[in-house]
Amino acid sequence: MMRQLSKVGIPINNNEFFRKIAGSSISKAKELFKGITKDAISVSSPNAQGTIVANMGNNTYITFRTVSDTSGVVATIDMNASSVFSQIVKLKFYP
Repeated sequence: MMRQLSKVGIPINNNEFFRKIAGSSISKAKELFKGITKDAISVSSPNAQGTIVANMGNNTYITFRTVSDTSGVVATIDMNASSVFSQIVKLKFYP
């Protein structure tokens, strides 16, 4: 499923690992996060900034966050799976 998700939206600045998902919202991003992490080994409680980390096992972590240095982004899902990707895939949700 992560390979499929790494192709949603459009690349940001020709970087295939950074994906722009337009016409979205925090709730849509959170709904996707919940769906892709339903089989997680553990899921952290949100921290003060609302960041949630899911341990998927096998050194794979999926993070939901609403804090970003990228202007206009309402939420980001980071997929850190070194066994699947050569770097972290970032799905950036724009309104």
